[in-house]
Amino acid sequence: MIKVRVHIQGDRILFDFTGTCAQTEGPCNCVPNALKATLYYSMMSLLDHTIPANSGFFDCVEIQAEPGSIVWATEPAPTFDRENTAQRVADVIFGAFSHLDPTKVTAAGNGCI
Repeated sequence: MIKVRVHIQGDRILFDFTGTCAQTEGPCNCVPNALKATLYYSMMSLLDHTIPANSGFFDCVEIQAEPGSIVWATEPAPTFDRENTAQRVADVIFGAFSHLDPTKVTAAGNGCI
């Protein structure tokens, strides 16, 4: 299970994945960079599309995730099939933002995975 709580304060946004399940023995674990890339993609698709994808944008995003979880795997967890989990992370983020403005958020695109 992937859980996220989004906290917005001023020009900062925190994605808190506390409570997400532990990493698995199967290959669906995400490494930290896969989680970050998924967060950035999700944010860029929800916000003004003219915002440049650079460190000025990325520095405003904070992540809280437990090492050893499915979204922040640690060695020796297998990760070669992480794209499915990353897509579910995007769905969970979109779901969290749907409470703010459902007209700006796509439906879960990977809910069948």
